Amino acid sequence: MNVACPICQSREWHEVLRASGQPILLNQMRATRAEAIGADRGELEFRSCDDCGFVWNAAFDPSAITYGPGYVNDQSHSQRFREHLDEVQAMLAAACHGVDGPLVEIGCGQGEFLRELCELTGRAGIGFDPACVQSSSEQIRLHRAVFDDRAASELMRSRQPIALIVCRHVLEHLPQPREIVTSLRPIFEANPRASLYLEVPLFGWIAEHATFFDLFYEHCSLFGESSMRRMLHDCGLCVRSMQPTFDGQYLAVVAESGGTGVPPVDFTERRDACPTDIADRLDRERHRWASEIDELLANHTVLVWGAGAKGVSVLNHLHLHDDVIPAIVDINPAKQGRFVPVTGQRVIGPHELHGFTSLGQSLAIIAMNPNYEPEIRRTLRDLRIDAHLTTLSEAETLALRG
Repeated sequence: MNVACPICQSREWHEVLRASGQPILLNQMRATRAEAIGADRGELEFRSCDDCGFVWNAAFDPSAITYGPGYVNDQSHSQRFREHLDEVQAMLAAACHGVDGPLVEIGCGQGEFLRELCELTGRAGIGFDPACVQSSSEQIRLHRAVFDDRAASELMRSRQPIALIVCRHVLEHLPQPREIVTSLRPIFEANPRASLYLEVPLFGWIAEHATFFDLFYEHCSLFGESSMRRMLHDCGLCVRSMQPTFDGQYLAVVAESGGTGVPPVDFTERRDACPTDIADRLDRERHRWASEIDELLANHTVLVWGAGAKGVSVLNHLHLHDDVIPAIVDINPAKQGRFVPVTGQRVIGPHELHGFTSLGQSLAIIAMNPNYEPEIRRTLRDLRIDAHLTTLSEAETLALRG
């Protein structure tokens, strides 16, 4: 049990959310329904530090996590997410302009983002990811491994300059995120013009929208701006820029070793602290979602769109098994035909929706991420699927009820 804040070591905290029997890996689809229902489960005990605002799962057990082949969290099949990636890549190309050396990505997945960034900048790339199964190429060298002190030391021993280190959606998976950032410090001291790009879920967005389903086992560490700035400052790095991105859902950070970045904040002041009533707010929203789904089920066949973390998480938080919600829709072919952990839904492609329009009830689809709602609506229109599409947001619900 991790009772002290992993960022500032404070033992002053308040509870955010508790839940039992939640899947360990949401993005690890299973080949059969039986395997999915029997997937490993864990406890959620999220706490918020009263001093720096960092949020962590105190019940997280790193030994329960194994990222390997079959773990799929690629969102690039979405046009909206593709636009986000293009914006990030353009920004990173500008950030490393005029700086010598290859690009390094920690948590590179199958290397798609790194490959595209290297093609855009005309540079070589080095990627690390334990779930990577792709082969290296002439331009990028991929390592099926976690990035740790040993990997950092090997980079240093190579004596090649480094222009940029990218770490997108990795820190939230680490119970001690400071460790990986600390391991990078010698690299940045040896490469004072190099940049570090971090991208993580922004807990402020989760708190504002009370998205209880954004709290799940894989994401054991969640940052706000102040906790991120505190960690980087304590690790000897300076923030050059920090801003929300992807319509506020993510926090994008560019840091460097020293230089002329943003001055450190006064850490004696509490900033971006998690609301003390957050547990009650999340619980109320969970009950509202359950009630809204019950109303939909009275007159509709209900499906969830998005077999990523949000979709799998909401099914498990609300205990909606496949006898209630018969399927979950996703546009990623790597997920289609496989099964969601614990609740057991089969993942279907949009083209399979026609089979659910002839079940004697009208079709209702819950879009898990509001950022994707416009493109989902276009897909339904193109496929001539007559369905009630909803994000189940509170504002939408109030508008419908007039």
